[in-house]
Amino acid sequence: MLKHFFLVVAAGYFGAMLFWPYGLLSPLNNPFTALKEMQNFSTNIRILFAGKHMMSNEIPWNYIPQWIAITTPLIIMIGAVLMMAAILFSKKYFSRKPLLLLLFIIIFPWAYSVYKNSALYDGLRHFLFIVPPITILSALFYELLFRVSTNKVIKAAITVVLITGIMLPLSWSIKNHPNEYCYFNELVGGIKGAYGNYETDYWMNSTREASAWLKDHGSASTPGKKLIIATNCAEPVTYYFRNDTDKYKVIYVRYYSRAEKDWDYGIFYSRFIDQSQLKNKSWPNSHTIYEVKADNVPLCIVVERKDKSDFYAADALEKNEFMKADSLYTRAAKYDPSNEEAWVGLGTAQLQLNKIKDAIQSLSQSLRIYPANAQAMSFLGLAYAQSGQIESAIAYLNQSLQANPGNPQAYYYLGMIYQQKGDKGTAQRYFDVVKQFQQGGQQ
Repeated sequence: MLKHFFLVVAAGYFGAMLFWPYGLLSPLNNPFTALKEMQNFSTNIRILFAGKHMMSNEIPWNYIPQWIAITTPLIIMIGAVLMMAAILFSKKYFSRKPLLLLLFIIIFPWAYSVYKNSALYDGLRHFLFIVPPITILSALFYELLFRVSTNKVIKAAITVVLITGIMLPLSWSIKNHPNEYCYFNELVGGIKGAYGNYETDYWMNSTREASAWLKDHGSASTPGKKLIIATNCAEPVTYYFRNDTDKYKVIYVRYYSRAEKDWDYGIFYSRFIDQSQLKNKSWPNSHTIYEVKADNVPLCIVVERKDKSDFYAADALEKNEFMKADSLYTRAAKYDPSNEEAWVGLGTAQLQLNKIKDAIQSLSQSLRIYPANAQAMSFLGLAYAQSGQIESAIAYLNQSLQANPGNPQAYYYLGMIYQQKGDKGTAQRYFDVVKQFQQGGQQ
């Protein structure tokens, strides 16, 4: 038994190397280097999990089990869970040791990652290797049912249930190819129920279709001048346009900084779009000309930018040309009423021009589009403070800090408000936080 165990371990270990280029470079060292790197993974990114935004080093212990539960076909999940419960009672039909080994293969990697507090992201991606053992465990349960059942009608019913359970995710995958990896099961209401609560196309797969569509349907570039494509997923989009560099130039743009760059078309995927905008459907925005969808849920959009007033307005605001910025942002907001950046910029310019009432209206409109916009909350708090509505000012500034604790402006404004109220102790506490940001290199 022990001999067979070591043979299986060795075959599995070195067999896995055949499909892992990094492992092949040094089969005896690199797997352990990769394991060590995962334990101390330095990348820390913002993720969407269970309806909440969080950093990847803040994930709860149930991150992997929950992703497994909602992305594995239900027929497999049910079988796997019931087989775990049936292990104690299946000795007559299956040897217990292989079943316990299978459980160990499924549970240990996740438990070890929890123990090491590993930073994880992109759903189940880092733990895909435990899906086959889960599937095997599930298959054993249905095999157990067939062995226990002596009635042909019951066996036929089990067969019908199995075929139906397999056909549901299979048909979904066929209909939504090549984005079938965005599958969510019925526990979360499919991808429609997951949208705005979990990340969908985290691997940017939908950018291929978006890029191909833009090549076929976008305006022709002017001779001697390239069309500029802005995107929040530059690596794949650059690759898809690698043979068209005479016509297009691809630039990276954060979605919430898109007004600051000069571009003609945008390709933006849903990851890193705030859940508030996904749920209130202000994304995709009003100048979207194409959507890549899975089960009618948008994964990636193509945006056409015929008016660049927001770009020129951002430049004017940077140069303290507030009247010019006011005029340009007004035009930008009229061109695209769903442009939350234009409304924030307009409100900021109006604040500088002492048009406080207008600023409050503009910043409030930005928050209707993007309710979690910490910058808009911060400036709205300042606007209310300047209008004498102190309690509203404090409320919005505190909301801004809840949305983004790393916003020194909000701390500074709160310090100023409490100083004017005569509460020097509270004011000083806020100013001390601002000093900490300054010492840390943040302005």
